[in-house]
Amino acid sequence: MIDLLNNRNFDAITLGWSSGVETDIYQMFHGSQADDGGDNFVNFRNSELDRLIDEARLDITLPISQFMDEPTLTTLSQAAADLIESESTR
Repeated sequence: MIDLLNNRNFDAITLGWSSGVETDIYQMFHGSQADDGGDNFVNFRNSELDRLIDEARLDITLPISQFMDEPTLTTLSQAAADLIESESTR
Protein backbone atom coordinates (compact mmCIF):
# COMPACT_ATOMS: atom_id res chain seq x y z
CA MET A 1 0.00 0.00 0.00
CA ILE A 2 2.79 2.44 0.87
CA ASP A 3 4.46 1.78 -2.51
CA LEU A 4 1.21 2.54 -4.34
CA LEU A 5 0.87 5.77 -2.40
CA ASN A 6 4.49 6.84 -2.90
CA ASN A 7 4.31 6.06 -6.62
CA ARG A 8 0.91 7.79 -6.85
CA ASN A 9 -0.46 4.64 -8.44
CA PHE A 10 -4.13 4.92 -7.48
CA ASP A 11 -7.42 6.05 -8.98
CA ALA A 12 -8.78 7.43 -5.70
CA ILE A 13 -7.49 7.67 -2.15
CA THR A 14 -8.75 8.71 1.25
CA LEU A 15 -6.23 10.19 3.63
CA GLY A 16 -6.90 11.82 6.95
CA TRP A 17 -5.00 13.97 9.37
CA SER A 18 -5.69 16.31 12.22
CA SER A 19 -3.83 19.38 13.31
CA GLY A 20 -3.91 22.53 15.35
CA VAL A 21 -4.57 26.13 14.40
CA GLU A 22 -0.95 26.91 13.55
CA THR A 23 -0.58 24.08 11.05
CA ASP A 24 1.67 24.56 8.05
CA ILE A 25 -0.20 23.07 5.08
CA TYR A 26 2.83 23.41 2.77
CA GLN A 27 3.64 19.71 2.89
CA MET A 28 0.12 18.58 1.96
CA PHE A 29 -1.09 21.23 -0.48
CA HIS A 30 1.79 23.27 -1.96
CA GLY A 31 2.21 22.53 -5.68
CA SER A 32 5.93 21.88 -5.29
CA GLN A 33 5.12 18.95 -3.01
CA ALA A 34 3.22 17.17 -5.79
CA ASP A 35 6.54 16.21 -7.37
CA ASP A 36 8.28 12.92 -6.61
CA GLY A 37 9.10 12.60 -2.94
CA GLY A 38 6.56 15.21 -1.84
CA ASP A 39 3.53 14.57 0.34
CA ASN A 40 0.95 16.24 -1.91
CA PHE A 41 -0.26 12.79 -2.97
CA VAL A 42 -3.40 14.04 -4.71
CA ASN A 43 -1.33 16.29 -7.01
CA PHE A 44 -3.20 19.44 -5.95
CA ARG A 45 -1.74 22.46 -7.74
CA ASN A 46 -2.95 26.03 -7.48
CA SER A 47 -0.60 28.99 -7.88
CA GLU A 48 -2.76 31.29 -5.75
CA LEU A 49 -2.78 28.76 -2.89
CA ASP A 50 1.00 28.36 -3.25
CA ARG A 51 1.34 32.15 -2.90
CA LEU A 52 -0.85 32.18 0.23
CA ILE A 53 1.12 29.32 1.77
CA ASP A 54 4.42 31.03 0.99
CA GLU A 55 3.17 34.27 2.53
CA ALA A 56 2.09 32.47 5.68
CA ARG A 57 5.51 30.82 6.00
CA LEU A 58 7.50 34.07 6.26
CA ASP A 59 9.63 32.83 9.15
CA ILE A 60 9.04 29.29 10.39
CA THR A 61 11.66 29.66 13.14
CA LEU A 62 9.28 31.84 15.17
CA PRO A 63 5.86 31.01 16.59
CA ILE A 64 3.36 32.28 14.05
CA SER A 65 1.94 34.74 16.59
CA GLN A 66 5.27 36.62 16.63
CA PHE A 67 5.28 37.52 12.95
CA MET A 68 1.64 37.45 11.89
CA ASP A 69 -1.35 38.82 13.76
CA GLU A 70 -4.44 36.67 14.20
CA PRO A 71 -6.69 38.56 11.73
CA THR A 72 -4.06 38.19 9.00
CA LEU A 73 -3.59 34.50 9.76
CA THR A 74 -7.36 33.97 9.77
CA THR A 75 -7.68 35.74 6.40
CA LEU A 76 -4.90 33.62 4.85
CA SER A 77 -6.32 30.42 6.35
CA GLN A 78 -9.82 31.17 5.06
CA ALA A 79 -8.52 32.05 1.60
CA ALA A 80 -6.58 28.77 1.48
CA ALA A 81 -9.61 26.77 2.63
CA ASP A 82 -11.82 28.50 0.04
CA LEU A 83 -9.35 27.72 -2.77
CA ILE A 84 -9.05 24.06 -1.78
CA GLU A 85 -12.84 23.72 -1.54
CA SER A 86 -13.47 25.42 -4.88
CA GLU A 87 -10.93 23.19 -6.63
CA SER A 88 -12.33 20.02 -5.07
CA THR A 89 -15.88 20.70 -6.29
CA ARG A 90 -14.90 21.03 -9.94
